[in-house]
Amino acid sequence: MKDFEKSMKTADTKNQKNNEQLTFLQADNEQHKQTISELQEKNQIMEIDVERLQNELVKKEDLINNLEHQINELNKSIEFHNQKNSEKLEAIAADNIKDRDRIESIMNQQSDQILDLDDKLKKSLAENLRIKLEYQRLAEIIRSNLNLAVLHTFQDQKS
Repeated sequence: MKDFEKSMKTADTKNQKNNEQLTFLQADNEQHKQTISELQEKNQIMEIDVERLQNELVKKEDLINNLEHQINELNKSIEFHNQKNSEKLEAIAADNIKDRDRIESIMNQQSDQILDLDDKLKKSLAENLRIKLEYQRLAEIIRSNLNLAVLHTFQDQKS
């Protein structure tokens, strides 16, 4: 019986150790279940966050694509307006060159006319001086003839 009691004691000790180990494992299992539950909740929250972030990413990519399209359209419009402005500037520059050439031609003609008129004025002044001198000479002759006529008239009356 002693063997049986010893065996029983050993079995009881093993049973107690197994019960302790079972209690420990059950507590550990409960802790793991709690951790798994918490991780599942965190996983669900993260999945919601991932889905929200993916939706935000899609919206932002759409916004980026829309903005890139608008930028491309604006660049095309700017290029079109730049081309039109360049063409206008080239036309204005060509018109300015034509105007400058026309003005230079007019200025040359006017300069030639001024020189011609200046020559005519000098000739006219010289002619006026000649006529004035001729007039003075003729006036002197007339005065002298008049004086002679008056003198002859007085002499004829005295005689």
